[in-house]
Amino acid sequence: MKLLSQCVSPFKDETLSSWLYRISLQRKVIDINRVIILPKVKILWDGPVPHSIDFDFDFSSDFAKNALLITGLSSKVITKTFAPQTHKLVSWARRTLFCKSCLSADIASGQLPGWRKSWCYRESVHCVYHREELVSLEQAPTISKSWDAFVQNVHAMHPRPTINVERLSLLCFNLSHRISKRKKECSLTELELFAKLFDVFLMARTFRSRAGVAHYTFGSRSVPFLERVTSYADSIKYGAEVSGARAKYGSLFMVAYLMDLLTDREIDTIANVAGVVNISFPSSESIIPTIYFGCCDVSDYEYLHGFLGGFKRIPGSKIDILFARLERDVGQRIFCRDFKFGSR
Repeated sequence: MKLLSQCVSPFKDETLSSWLYRISLQRKVIDINRVIILPKVKILWDGPVPHSIDFDFDFSSDFAKNALLITGLSSKVITKTFAPQTHKLVSWARRTLFCKSCLSADIASGQLPGWRKSWCYRESVHCVYHREELVSLEQAPTISKSWDAFVQNVHAMHPRPTINVERLSLLCFNLSHRISKRKKECSLTELELFAKLFDVFLMARTFRSRAGVAHYTFGSRSVPFLERVTSYADSIKYGAEVSGARAKYGSLFMVAYLMDLLTDREIDTIANVAGVVNISFPSSESIIPTIYFGCCDVSDYEYLHGFLGGFKRIPGSKIDILFARLERDVGQRIFCRDFKFGSR
């Protein structure tokens, strides 16, 4: 079955599963093809959190192979068109953040809404086209989640944001964009440390520990709780997957400040603007004392040490001060004086 001539073109930045879903609803695609295109999402268990196969980026899956049969495209073209820009992704079952303006614009153009690749990354917080914060899908994702998200947005009550909220939203976008540009000057080791600290500060809440510091410092409305997660390692692994855009902004700004990608003045601006809308983000003077790593015992401390790996600590830098506090306040308390983070 080669129906490419009958298929709608993918949107810029669209995911594979979204495109095939839109194809399946075309009148020219007969029912038997629709059955092949749209698989049932099977939830699998591999650890404490359910997941499914990756319908967007696993190009060796049966789902992707069906796409080749249906469209007549080569594997090389499919991979090149729909490959992500980074491998730092949330799992398919957790890709629930979306831009409501993108979906509305799709409908306004006379097409079904499409899901974007840029919403699937672990550090995704805003829409790069509409400069607005991503919002969360309020139901379990399916192949039709782009349509589900549009329907959710239509039925949702969206009070007009106040001037102060709009000001904060614009500031968050501008600073996150600034961070992205400044990260281009970082080494691979620095980028790895950035990504790992970002995950640690978004640690999921479990029965044995509270959530990562980013959830509390940037006014998250709710803190995700993972009932089945019992290890410190898993709380870090899955934290970013269940975090909303607001918490991710908090983590992004804290890590960027620690790594000198944001200045004291920029952090204080965030704190002041956020304070007007009752968000208690710490100032440059208090941000390092505010940070905690959630280590409950020796095993947690040892895992964090191994997870962060090797990185350079410049004496007197913010990173150096942060880990010196951790080694003093936590390491000595649990008798782990020999574990030193990074190298000077």
